[in-house]
Amino acid sequence: MSFLPAEALTTSEYGYAQDWILDFGASLHVTPHKEWFSSYADGMKGSVHLGNNYACDIVGVGNIKLSFANGSSFTLQNV
Repeated sequence: MSFLPAEALTTSEYGYAQDWILDFGASLHVTPHKEWFSSYADGMKGSVHLGNNYACDIVGVGNIKLSFANGSSFTLQNV
């Protein structure tokens, strides 16, 4: 398993990545890709506070099935 320095974990509004960075110790996982969900429920579900104290609304929650190169899969719940 490889680790990235914190400054490498950035995002941009331009050209969303197709890969996931999973941290199974994280309090939640997020994605801008609504089409990736196998199940999804719209609605205000609260907010998440980022490291710079900026708050983003949680506008829906669902499950995403991740498929790996070795053929295995995993369902990430409550994304």
